[in-house]
Amino acid sequence: MVTATATAEAGYTFLHWAEGGDVISTAASYSFPATADRVLIAHFAADAPKIYLPLVVR
Repeated sequence: MVTATATAEAGYTFLHWAEGGDVISTAASYSFPATADRVLIAHFAADAPKIYLPLVVR
């Protein structure tokens, strides 16, 4: 068995593993038997920026 683990850098979130354009797993760790060559692609998305507004108290 082989386990591929995707770790997102700060500011990014792991989305899914894909192979040949198809989503094969949405878990960051994906295990499979090593029976042939495979090309897996980990997809990530940038986190939405946080917007801070000033608090005005009168």
